[in-house]
Amino acid sequence: MKNSNVIVAIIAGVVIFGAAIYFFTRDEVADQQADMENTDLVVATTTVDADTDGVTNTPNTTTPTTPAISAVMLSENNPGPVMDVQYANVIQDGFIALYSVDSRGEVSLVGASDLLKADIYQNIKIQTSTSMIQDQSLVAVLFADTNGDGKFTPQVDDQAVRVSGVVVTDIDIVGRVTTAETPARLAEVQAAIVENMNE
Repeated sequence: MKNSNVIVAIIAGVVIFGAAIYFFTRDEVADQQADMENTDLVVATTTVDADTDGVTNTPNTTTPTTPAISAVMLSENNPGPVMDVQYANVIQDGFIALYSVDSRGEVSLVGASDLLKADIYQNIKIQTSTSMIQDQSLVAVLFADTNGDGKFTPQVDDQAVRVSGVVVTDIDIVGRVTTAETPARLAEVQAAIVENMNE
């Protein structure tokens, strides 16, 4: 009799233990499924070439993308009538304008690119109205073609592009390598451009 009670107790314990494991693992699986549903997954897609009888190309991987940021960067320019913009990321159709800033902080527009469609550009040559001389401060400013007429009319129809409230610019001291450009001079030029853009 005692043996049968022990066997019943063991069976009851096993059943209770099994039920506990079942409910515990069921909740864990449900949590994992919920986590997977809330996660951005990388999606692999395969394209089929209609003219290659169903032969598949290399799979493309699609991931969530970060929005591109407007940017412009001047080359280390030498004196002359043509200045080079090394790189520009144009998010909205627009222009690159070139300004010179003298030692008194006077800002003058000296050139502008043709209309640039939204894209990434390298080595853009821009003709200046006067030949740039040694140690002259040159500033590139990115403008959006706000009114869509394809013509550069600064601060009238077209506005300087800003990222987080800051005008997108780059500064080059003509005839000097970047390492020889003094931070104080660069700060003065930047301040003059910002004031000019805010007028």
